[in-house]
Amino acid sequence: MTTLGNFVVGQTLTASDMNIIGTWSAFTVTTTGSANMTFTGQKCVVNKLCVFEIIGTATGACTPPVTVTFPETMASLNGAVGLQAGYYDDSAAVWYYGPMQRSSGTIGQTRVWNSAATYLTGTQPTNLIPFTWAISDLFVLTGSYRMS
Repeated sequence: MTTLGNFVVGQTLTASDMNIIGTWSAFTVTTTGSANMTFTGQKCVVNKLCVFEIIGTATGACTPPVTVTFPETMASLNGAVGLQAGYYDDSAAVWYYGPMQRSSGTIGQTRVWNSAATYLTGTQPTNLIPFTWAISDLFVLTGSYRMS
């Protein structure tokens, strides 16, 4: 069986090779600023494309993650365009969204959209932004990007 990502043009793929294409696997989520949250991470890597989802669930009053480490190293700054953060207030059943700002090839900074300025800006979430965090609230980060 060929390791996923190491296929070459013209190679005959076996059934076991085909079965691993598009397979999702768990990864350990690393964050800063996210006390009182538990995280799960899933990723699917095909050649140099990484598709991933991170879900953080509040276990009490908390601050959502300030930074999140990507499951694989990102190829370029442009890759951060494909990332979307969501923040779910369980008590109000309302979603808030924001971008993810890449700060390096492996770390991104979470943001929530803020409409207080002339143009939408990204504001760092806090224990009060975009809402007061409590048990069962969610942080969700999804996206895809080209790996280095």
